[in-house]
Amino acid sequence: MTIAAGFLCSDGVLVCADTEVTGGLGKYHVAKVRHRKEEGVCEYLLSGAGNTGYVGMAFDVIGQAIYNSRADLLAAKDSDDRSNIFHTKMRGVARRLFKHIRDVYPYDTDKPTLDLILGVRFLFGDGSPQLMHIGQDGSVEWAQEIVCGTGDIVVRSYLSILHTKIMPMELMRPLAMFVIYQAKKVGFSVGGSTHVYTLPSGGVYRLVDEEGLARLTERAMHLCMVDARDPSFSKHVIETMAETLKNDIVQLRGALEGDEESLKRAREMMAAAREQSKQS
Repeated sequence: MTIAAGFLCSDGVLVCADTEVTGGLGKYHVAKVRHRKEEGVCEYLLSGAGNTGYVGMAFDVIGQAIYNSRADLLAAKDSDDRSNIFHTKMRGVARRLFKHIRDVYPYDTDKPTLDLILGVRFLFGDGSPQLMHIGQDGSVEWAQEIVCGTGDIVVRSYLSILHTKIMPMELMRPLAMFVIYQAKKVGFSVGGSTHVYTLPSGGVYRLVDEEGLARLTERAMHLCMVDARDPSFSKHVIETMAETLKNDIVQLRGALEGDEESLKRAREMMAAAREQSKQS
């Protein structure tokens, strides 16, 4: 099973997913976000939930459709025309994929599901990244936020509180990792690392300690919602707890921004937090 999400950010597109796969030989881990660049046309990210074979097939079919559409995309009058051409081509991809599923699996009882997240950045024109959803019913639409897979209801619940506007990718990365981590805690057959890919910067982003990030976020929530209202805690104790949390957040922010010294301190801080959690 899979938990995956895609977000349109103010400076790009972010797509993330867990890595755990359960197969005939047990559990193993693979990257579930795929990246491809069609020289001179676009680069795209694909992830999704459902049958892994069909997700892989979708990646190849999308690549072929983009290659076959090079002339049309490059001849587009403007960004809106280009988006409409791409949308039309992806509708064709969706029809082909779901027709194959219907032909191979005529009975609903054993029919596999397919839910896809597609981030694309064109390498000409304004180059603004876009996010597309190909749903389980074969629908194709541009989107700002997509969540699919096991534990998606948990992710949506957190996002309804924390994701109230379009954010820069630097803010969206840790939030995406936090909500995927929460889904992995309750979802069946989801787990492993969380891979986060971005466009236009590209590449994989892995936090030093995903569990530590989640614990820090949970501690902040507990401090705001519970500890601060507990009459047994004095004002001084609450202020001390808040100051400690602030320092931890500063260290974590430095680690996220690539500061090596902050990275080292963040590792130590998160290791201490895990040890403290085990003792309690």
